[in-house]
Amino acid sequence: MCTNMRALELKTEGFTVKSTMKNSVVVGPPAAGAFRERPAKPTAFRKFYERGDFPIALEHDTKGNRIAWKVG
Repeated sequence: MCTNMRALELKTEGFTVKSTMKNSVVVGPPAAGAFRERPAKPTAFRKFYERGDFPIALEHDTKGNRIAWKVG
């Protein structure tokens, strides 16, 4: 009898009229993939760093030396 009841189950999405019917099973949403690893996009900093160049410059000021970044 249990296998017969499962055959009658209606799989629906949530918050619809069908989800309030008898013998309906609400199916959850698919995984959004928020924690899936995404490849890093190439940036100007990465280009400088892989080349072996650190993207900074020293600004000599009257108040002292400051670091000026070459990348934006």
